[in-house]
Amino acid sequence: RLSTEPLYASIKEQALILVVFGAITTLLVAFVLTIAFKRLIVNRLTRMATAAQQISSGDYSYRIKVDSRDEISATSDSFNKMAEKIEKATNELEYTVQQRTRELTAIIKVITAINRHLEPGQTLDGSLKTIAEVSEADATFIFLYDGKNRWQLKNHYGLTHEELSKIICLPDVEAPEAELKTGNFPVEASVPLKMQGSTQGWLLAVRRQPYPFGIEFSNFFTAIAEPLIVAIEKTQLYSQIQQRDQIRGKLLTKLVSAQEEER
Repeated sequence: RLSTEPLYASIKEQALILVVFGAITTLLVAFVLTIAFKRLIVNRLTRMATAAQQISSGDYSYRIKVDSRDEISATSDSFNKMAEKIEKATNELEYTVQQRTRELTAIIKVITAINRHLEPGQTLDGSLKTIAEVSEADATFIFLYDGKNRWQLKNHYGLTHEELSKIICLPDVEAPEAELKTGNFPVEASVPLKMQGSTQGWLLAVRRQPYPFGIEFSNFFTAIAEPLIVAIEKTQLYSQIQQRDQIRGKLLTKLVSAQEEER
């Protein structure tokens, strides 16, 4: 009889080889799946965590790279959209704060100029220059009612001689609340200057290029109107005092002349 032990030994050896090969294959597959899982899941979650840390530290421009269309990518895309909205809102808030700061600074400058012991005309000219710089206007000017149904140009800043010759005075407007326009510039903004309950003047700001003033500048023009009214009243009072001083000087001269003639 032939012995079967060699056959069994060969089968056992082949079976052992298959088991070892299967174990190695399983380990390799597990290793590959682990790498793939780490790449597809862990790394992407790590990128999301990094993005969250960047945004929490104030870097609102940070974005997650989206390179697929699965659930994690959809979450990353939503995260990017949220970051974009936060960045936009933050930039708008910063711009608003900066603009309000500029407006308040300009108002303080105008009020400070008004309160200085300077020639009132110079005070208005300096105020118009400050208003033009803050509002990014090419020119600013003030019209005052002359009592003859016309608006007379009182003070101006930034106007050329040619522009000045075209807007020496304007006809009276029937609706005082309507915006006053010269029609000589692509963009004009105006605000009424009310004294004692009636419109006695206008502040105009103009641009030579066709880009309009924003709502923030409209608010600024409205806020600056009251200090300008104070400056205008100061100018008018100064003029009245000068006229009285001139009259008093003339009367004093006549009185001295009369006394000398009597002697």
